[in-house]
Amino acid sequence: MLTATALSGGCSGGAGGVVAGTAAVAGGGGGGLELVGGVAVQIHGTVTVSGGGGDGAATEGGGGGGGGSGGALLIQAPNLAVAGGILTANGGAGGEGRRNTQPGTRGDDGSRTTDVEATGGSGAAGGNGGLGAVGNGDGGDGEAGTGDSMHTAGGGGGGGAVGRIHFRVGSVSYDHELVSPQATSSSL
Repeated sequence: MLTATALSGGCSGGAGGVVAGTAAVAGGGGGGLELVGGVAVQIHGTVTVSGGGGDGAATEGGGGGGGGSGGALLIQAPNLAVAGGILTANGGAGGEGRRNTQPGTRGDDGSRTTDVEATGGSGAAGGNGGLGAVGNGDGGDGEAGTGDSMHTAGGGGGGGAVGRIHFRVGSVSYDHELVSPQATSSSL
């Protein structure tokens, strides 16, 4: 017998720190999604619950927003076939801090179609945002901002952690698939 299980999605990153003004918005956490099949579930496309990237800092000396973590994907069925399918629950990258008049740039959303780390915000003068996590890795730390005698520079937001993918199935078959992070499984 298949039973629905309550899922919670991933967590949002932390808001960027501020000296004055408005904090950089954190990346949202990935959602919670459950797929249930009475006989089988077949996946040929992309199913993603990856986290969002954090915003870059808008106020001088402000820190970038943290990346959101990946969410939760649960698949329950007697048989699961993933043929050319992509399943992801990757973390979002952190936003860049701000220095002087250059606002920080936004971190990338967690990858929905690859197992490549999301890139943190960079290119202005604040600290770079941390990488979003993929696979079995951790989200990257944001870098400290480097100021001078005239201006402070905010640090980058940290990258979000991976979420989780779990199969509760009788049997599973793969053919040219991508699953990030690696799925855990249990029997029905």
